[in-house]
This record gives sequence, C-alpha cells and structure tokens, in this order.
Amino acid sequence: MELARCFLAIAPDELLRGQLANLCATLQPRFASEPLRWVASENYHLTLAFIGAVRRADIAAVAPCLGHVMPGLERFRYC
Repeated sequence: MELARCFLAIAPDELLRGQLANLCATLQPRFASEPLRWVASENYHLTLAFIGAVRRADIAAVAPCLGHVMPGLERFRYC
C-alpha cells in the first residue's frame, strides 16, 4: 500500500516565489551550521491544513470532498 502525505495549501505566484528564493539564498549561509532542510523554490507553499497519509488509490475520492470547501473561501491577495 503506497501512501502520500496530503495537505491543502496555497502556492505562491512567481513573483513571491522569486522573492522567497532570494531571501532563502541570503539566509542559508547564516544558518549553515543549523540542522535545517532547505527546499527547492518550486516546492514553496503555505500549508492550510494537513490531511495526513492517504492511500494513493484513495486520493481521487478525497479530492472532490475538498471542492465543497473551496467555494466558501474568499479570494485574497499576497501583500
């Protein structure tokens, strides 16, 4: 049984993703001795809810449930 870690998240737009990547590039040397794991900028996201481990075969069944939540959310803009 293959599991996937599932979560509901917001991905930053390209401008914000670039700004965050620049910030991380500046911070990495300062924290070189710390046990941190830096992720690639294409994996940047803001996790809103962690769903947990879901069997890959069940992901297609879980996704429509999230669709019922999405219409009630207001649009927002990154500052």
